[in-house]
Amino acid sequence: MIEYDNLLRRTSASVCGVSPLIYGTTKFGNPIIAWGNYRFIKKLTRRVKTWWECTARKSSGCRCVAVTVNNRLMKLNGWHNH
Repeated sequence: MIEYDNLLRRTSASVCGVSPLIYGTTKFGNPIIAWGNYRFIKKLTRRVKTWWECTARKSSGCRCVAVTVNNRLMKLNGWHNH
């Protein structure tokens, strides 16, 4: 588990050598975030906390999950296997 404290915001440049967190939508209009070379789709929202799962979860079995609070990346659970 990797934890971050307000380092990532939606910017075009990296902060302290960490890739920016970019919000967007899929071609179907679903929320998506991009962080580095990885993309996550929105899975669940409870109050201000949102869980995102890796887009390769179905195709590669990737179990990595990102957690954002107030649109800031707070936690990455698991590791990417691709």
